[in-house]
Amino acid sequence: MRKRILVLLSLLILLVIMVYIGLQHFVFSYQEVSIINKSELAVNIYASADDHDDPTQYTGQSLKTIKGSTTFKMKKGSYVIVTEKNDSYKQIILPLYLEDSHAHIDIKPQYSDEKLQLMLVQELPAITEAIRKTYQDISSYYTQEPGWLYEKGEWYATKLKYVGQGDIFKNDTLRIILHKESGVWKVITLPPDIVISHVLYPQIPREILIDINNFR
Repeated sequence: MRKRILVLLSLLILLVIMVYIGLQHFVFSYQEVSIINKSELAVNIYASADDHDDPTQYTGQSLKTIKGSTTFKMKKGSYVIVTEKNDSYKQIILPLYLEDSHAHIDIKPQYSDEKLQLMLVQELPAITEAIRKTYQDISSYYTQEPGWLYEKGEWYATKLKYVGQGDIFKNDTLRIILHKESGVWKVITLPPDIVISHVLYPQIPREILIDINNFR
């Protein structure tokens, strides 16, 4: 009888240990994720396709759909965050790697190129006036290209092409960036330059600098 009790106790202890190990594995195989999303766009999370050349490739149906900001737990692994398609916003596609630390994802949607172009038509007169007030004689030496709005229309960048006469040392195309603050456009790049440096203007988003310096 005593031997049977010892056997049962041993089995019970073994069962408790197995349950504890299983719970530990379950708990530590999940990680917390915080999504900060102040827009109206829904956010979908997909399983990653594990494409090393393109980590934004995903597969299957959405594992989770989120609206607004929230914190939740998901199993550790590789995922892809995709915002819903919307005519007014560019779609965001981001890789999400859940490992040993809490993941924080800040969703910052930007307006679509089409919406920004429509906004530019309305904003361009005020932008041009802000440039003219800052550099009163600029029109005598440079022509202003229509330029481009960025993000949610609060950033503007353009090129100034030299049209002056007789000075071969001032015939470079210059770049200029403005920011809309409290409804008023302000010139940020003082003076305009051939290439705009992030070191001199750290407040300007890098994506804007890369675009205006290299692709426009």
